[in-house]
Amino acid sequence: MSTAPIYLFGPGSFVAAPLFAMLKTTGREIVAVSRRQRTIPDGVTLYRCDPWADPDGFAMPEGSTLIALAPLAAMAALGDRLKPAQRIVALGSTSMIARKDAPDAADRAFAAGLAHAEDKLLTLADGARQVTVLRPTLIYDGEHDRNVTALARLIHRFRLIALPGAASGLRQPIHASDVAGYAFAAAIGQTPGGALTITGGETLSYREMVSRIFEALGQRERVLTLPSAPSIMAARLVKRLTGRGPGAGLVHRINQDLAFDDTQARRLFNVMPRRFHPDFSSWA
Repeated sequence: MSTAPIYLFGPGSFVAAPLFAMLKTTGREIVAVSRRQRTIPDGVTLYRCDPWADPDGFAMPEGSTLIALAPLAAMAALGDRLKPAQRIVALGSTSMIARKDAPDAADRAFAAGLAHAEDKLLTLADGARQVTVLRPTLIYDGEHDRNVTALARLIHRFRLIALPGAASGLRQPIHASDVAGYAFAAAIGQTPGGALTITGGETLSYREMVSRIFEALGQRERVLTLPSAPSIMAARLVKRLTGRGPGAGLVHRINQDLAFDDTQARRLFNVMPRRFHPDFSSWA
């Protein structure tokens, strides 16, 4: 097993906390790279620098391992400066696939940006360097995420939720600790690298996901069903007039199947992602 240090970009990510706990079990030096002062766990070294603005102030030792929880495009922009790493693990997103042909131009541009960044990182792989890009589905932790937990906070506040149409689109929410487990396995295990999709432990509809959130909050389920097409038009208008709101793309996706095949990742890694039973006890 390698004894080289492990560098982690994006220590402010909510995936970082469970990942730090796993990495510390390796006995290797763990270095968190951040542009600002952060509170990090004991036993982790904070390396404050801005490798994008000051490339000369950033250096990684040869043979080190890099785990990138920072935005994929930001990591790809570092390019050759990542080459000292012997192994690179980065988080992408299944949005690269889900939004590729979306009706909203902003969604298509977002997907294209992810695809470009992923390709750029994967081209760093060669005989001496392994690159793995993990594409998670909907990530949640019940406390910090902007997906499941943001929805739960709305439900907690208003005691109801309005959904367009049947809200039948399929989802595979994956807990942050399971994402961390995959990243850990990719960083220290013997895997071939490449792009891999990772999902949660079950597939359920958006409507059922909302039901589980009500259940976790201990609230009686109250869902207002709105006509789908007018909801999309209204979301587009509100976004245009105020610059706020979910936007037409998100409303459209609620009835779109966003389920993916994670067979390859499950075969390569010894990770059993949990079923969707969120816990909001830390704030609710």
